[in-house]
Amino acid sequence: MRPDQFGTAGLFGFWQTWMERRRLARLDADRLMEEFGAAAYEVAWTMAQEVDSGTLIETRPKGHWDRVRNIIARRTYRPFWTSGNAIR
Repeated sequence: MRPDQFGTAGLFGFWQTWMERRRLARLDADRLMEEFGAAAYEVAWTMAQEVDSGTLIETRPKGHWDRVRNIIARRTYRPFWTSGNAIR
């Protein structure tokens, strides 16, 4: 297999698809966080479960709601410990 089998155009197309998936995930994360607030993670988790089980027919790429859930988790991360209460 040649390293340039897909050529520059193929790599650019892959990159564009990847960037579009990221953009859609961020948009959905923004929308859910605005609409549901603190419950946005649970809503994204439910959507991912329903898509995986076939209950919900989805037009987004495979794994989209998992990406959305991860974005929300990164944005809302709050450790349950504080620096003053660290376990020693």
